Amino acid sequence: GGGDRRVDDRGGPAADPTHRWSEGHAVGARLDTRGWLRFRLGDLPGARADLDRALMLYRSPSGTVHFHAGLVAHAAGDAEAALFHLREGFAVVDARHDAPELVSEARAVVQTLYTTHRWHPDGVEGWLRARSREAAAGTRGEPLVDLDRFATALVDAPPTLPVQGGPMPELMLDVGGSATALAEVEGWRIVELWAAWCASCHVQVGAMIELHAELAAAGVPVTVVILSVEDEPRPRWPEGLVGRPQPGWVVAWGGPSVVDRVGTPGLPATLLVDPTGRVVDSRSGWEGDLGWLRAALDASGVSAVSTTVE
Repeated sequence: GGGDRRVDDRGGPAADPTHRWSEGHAVGARLDTRGWLRFRLGDLPGARADLDRALMLYRSPSGTVHFHAGLVAHAAGDAEAALFHLREGFAVVDARHDAPELVSEARAVVQTLYTTHRWHPDGVEGWLRARSREAAAGTRGEPLVDLDRFATALVDAPPTLPVQGGPMPELMLDVGGSATALAEVEGWRIVELWAAWCASCHVQVGAMIELHAELAAAGVPVTVVILSVEDEPRPRWPEGLVGRPQPGWVVAWGGPSVVDRVGTPGLPATLLVDPTGRVVDSRSGWEGDLGWLRAALDASGVSAVSTTVE
């Protein structure tokens, strides 16, 4: 059996145990963490972008996520967004999970903003309590998005990357200790972002080896650029984890910054790049097969490989 799968009670899997919410919760947690780190490092635009995406992926965001969004909005000068998120955070604050230092910081900011932007007969505490009563009754104060419709859209739409349809970002790669520009790799390319600690990457790279072998046997000229995004280059290929790369593969290291350059929320990430450098199709995450990539190659007139997944 799979054992006891522990989840918290602040949204995501506990709120709705279906796959879509479990996945949304996991990706949302990563984006929340990255957004807060970006804020602490002074990257306000990046922090807001990550936290906005995190909030839409949670079914019931925790106090911590709302506090992060509120404090970042306050730092960016957006008082209304800050008040909304801080109030939502205090409506669901939980001493078991939300750090006291973060709660104190949020309270200080909400008290400052309240004096110039809100009024309630019972003061700031009355204003906060009114929203807490709504939350306890199961009502939503100011919904940001229709979450059921959004979740359905996530399921129906493929998880493509924001660079799709545009030029592939200019990347400098370490190939066997030599600096190489991705643009120097000519022709059709499949750029595969991976890391050895990513279990689903192992599966996808194995499937990529099989697909590329089929392409090579059919005489289809496509180069796979297998691009590690780990902190440091690996001294040797981890063949025991993922199998042996095919002849003609470009085994490279790009570092963690590549993740942000292509805009993927997680790994693995795959981009099909044409000879002009345009990203024709892309995916973030392992979908269980590479049928989408086979179809994209066929649609581009590159491959005669069947899209049927055996």
